[in-house]
Amino acid sequence: MLVANTAKEYIREGDLLGRYGGEEFIVCLPNTDLPTAYELADVIRGKVSESIAEVNGEKISVTCSFGVTHASIEAGDRGHSIQTLMPRADQALYAAKKNGRNCVQIIA
Repeated sequence: MLVANTAKEYIREGDLLGRYGGEEFIVCLPNTDLPTAYELADVIRGKVSESIAEVNGEKISVTCSFGVTHASIEAGDRGHSIQTLMPRADQALYAAKKNGRNCVQIIA
């Protein structure tokens, strides 16, 4: 809940946030360029890492990693879809995890 609630504080109306697997989330940011998406992911990452979560009465620190990708999609464009973007974002996420976690990686 900590990550989702923190992300909700920073995304705009019209952006989409959803769980993708056990500990992974997707944030879709329409009309957002890659540098802005990176900055947002890094702000959320920083806010989460500054927070303390409580689980079963125990306080724990939480970190998160982000994989960010981007596509310019025009109305009627079938060249980019969630099915083409997800593998790129997933690749960036694994790069973030490989680079020590608690970071943001981009694959354009």
